[in-house]
Amino acid sequence: MNLASRIEAILYASREPISISSIAEILGEGKTEVTRELRKLVKSYESRESALVILRTGRNYKMELRKEFRELVIPVSEPEFAPLEIDVISFIASHEGCSRTDLRRKFSSRFIEPVDRFRKEKMIAVEKKGNAEVFRVTKRFYTHFGVTPAEVKDAIRTVEGSQ
Repeated sequence: MNLASRIEAILYASREPISISSIAEILGEGKTEVTRELRKLVKSYESRESALVILRTGRNYKMELRKEFRELVIPVSEPEFAPLEIDVISFIASHEGCSRTDLRRKFSSRFIEPVDRFRKEKMIAVEKKGNAEVFRVTKRFYTHFGVTPAEVKDAIRTVEGSQ
């Protein structure tokens, strides 16, 4: 197996963006060689009409489906999150600094498992404010969903404006 194919396999299998250092370590190769081959791989994907793309997020890389193909694959894709999980993470993202009480009012005790999952995956952070715990989404949330804080705020304004 050549180095480019092995890098491609790592990017394909990785759920989260991965650094060149991590790829090099996994493959037992030097960072310079991995960087060179990764650059060639990125250019290769850009030059052909592939449904896949290799994206750079900060210092990390991720292979994913091009945006224009996402709706096409919905009928055959397994959802990554259950509807309740989406509702909980959306509520936290749209109510930055919401409390455990806010979540309980909205979801009763059903919010506990989704919150535990998102904390474990580091998509939300919990901070103590007095006697209360407040929740906010983290940088990993934005990276995972491929959105910026500004895009989330715009989407919230759009939804609130249509109600």
